[in-house]
Amino acid sequence: FSPHHSNLNARFQHISEAIRGFTERTNYEVKVTTNMDLVRLYQDFYSSAITYGKIIISEVNLPAEVKTIKPAAHIGGLAGGEKYMVGGVMFKFAVDSSGMFRGDHSLAAKVAGHDLK
Repeated sequence: FSPHHSNLNARFQHISEAIRGFTERTNYEVKVTTNMDLVRLYQDFYSSAITYGKIIISEVNLPAEVKTIKPAAHIGGLAGGEKYMVGGVMFKFAVDSSGMFRGDHSLAAKVAGHDLK
């Protein structure tokens, strides 16, 4: 991945701030360039989500110490599953990795679903 993938959130914040600052006097070229930056950001996010998501899913049954992308123990609680932080994007994998639901991954998914509301 390119360095542009390394901090998607910082790029999003920068672009959002620029767009919020647009007025009727903002130069057309600036608006086009900023919106193209937003399109590229979306493309980078999509590419990152697909790539990293596939890795996380493919390694679900591996012990944490051998996973390519390690679970982030410092993020959130246990009920919603494992959390991963890659390139400024948080992935939440709704599994009962802590045993809180006695191996019932559907309950972990339900808790994770409530977090989206």
